[in-house]
Formats: sequence, structure tokens, C-alpha cells
Amino acid sequence: MDRRTFLGRAVGLLLGLLTVALGTPLIGYLLAPLRRQGRRGASVRLMAEEDLPLEGEVAEVPYTITRRDGWRERREVRVAYVVNLGAELLVLSNSCTHTGCGVRWEVNQRKFICPCHGGEFDIHGRVLKEPPPRPLRQLAHQLKEGALWIEVEA
Repeated sequence: MDRRTFLGRAVGLLLGLLTVALGTPLIGYLLAPLRRQGRRGASVRLMAEEDLPLEGEVAEVPYTITRRDGWRERREVRVAYVVNLGAELLVLSNSCTHTGCGVRWEVNQRKFICPCHGGEFDIHGRVLKEPPPRPLRQLAHQLKEGALWIEVEA
């Protein structure tokens, strides 16, 4: 094999390897949404049924989820508010719909208040005072196996 043929094949091989090296992540990136669509949320045990708040009361309940970020797993502590309305049980996210700050339940005022920009929500999570554009997010929940479970995104 002469020098010119060798160099031509070597350059062709290097270009082929470069194409594979750059193309594989690109294809993975483009196909990632297809894999993600089939994922369901995870169920998280929030509290025992006997610990539910009394009618008309609100309980602040921290919970932990495990998030997968590529190849790493990290634990996040979040807070949900369990509201017992008698005929109905609500589980509300504590994340303000304005900028995501954590809202707090003010027992004496009977409303949720966002400390960042003064937004207010009623016991149902509806906006009382702007700037929040939407009500607090309600988390899907169910009572099973003697406990309150919520659905969170995995």
C-alpha cells in the first residue's frame, strides 16, 4: 500500500469516527422526548390517614422525592398542604404560581401568603391578591392502604 492510499483511508476512518461520535448524542437528544412520554409520575406516601387534619384545618407536610438528572439521582424535599374541607380533601403545592416561591399558610388570616411579592390564596388555593396568575396547583392524591398518597412527576 502506498503512502497516498494509506493517508486517504486514515482520513476516511477518522471522519467516520468523528461522524459517529457527534451523531450518536444528537440522535439520543432527538429521540429523548419519545422515551420521556411513556413515563408516569411516582406515588409518594404523604401521611397516615389518622394524621389527616381536622375539618376546616390545613396541615403543612414535607415530603421527599428522588429526581434523576441524567446519570445522577438527587433527593429533593418539597412541601404540600393538606386541606380538609369536610366533603373534600385537597392537596396543594406550596409553590407560588408567580415566581415559584414557597407560600405559607397563615392560620390567623386563614389564607396562604407568598413572602416574595405579597400574593395571597384562599383555603382552596384560589388567587385572592395578585401578582400570581393562577391558583395553587392541586396535586393528584388518593387514600389507600391507610395513608394519603400523592402523584409527583418522576
